[in-house]
Amino acid sequence: MNRGIKIAAGALGCFVVLGLAFCGGLGALLWALDDNWSDRTVTESQAIGDEIIDALGDYHADFGRYPERLEELVPFYLQEIRRPTAGSREWAYQTQDVCGDGFFLQFGVEPYMYPTSFYSSDEGYWSVDM
Repeated sequence: MNRGIKIAAGALGCFVVLGLAFCGGLGALLWALDDNWSDRTVTESQAIGDEIIDALGDYHADFGRYPERLEELVPFYLQEIRRPTAGSREWAYQTQDVCGDGFFLQFGVEPYMYPTSFYSSDEGYWSVDM
């Protein structure tokens, strides 16, 4: 085989491998979306999130701030932190500032939490970004 053909064959092989990797990653993302991200699972997850939001409000009424971690709600405000049924089935939570005057609660599809559904205590409602 001459050198030019070897280089062309090597480049074609790289494109094939990269194409399969991309399609495999895209296929995995589409599988995750189909399996874990639907109107039903998003609505269920938001309902579970509403229970957490109510507990966060009770905590805030008692302490004048929101907790640094959701686990601080257990066992006095919630028996357990139920996981979302949509996306990666994990909550992302953070207070908005050092004083703990607001919070964000979010669930989505890893690794970038997209698509995502999030709640901001400032806004007071769930949003979905797809």
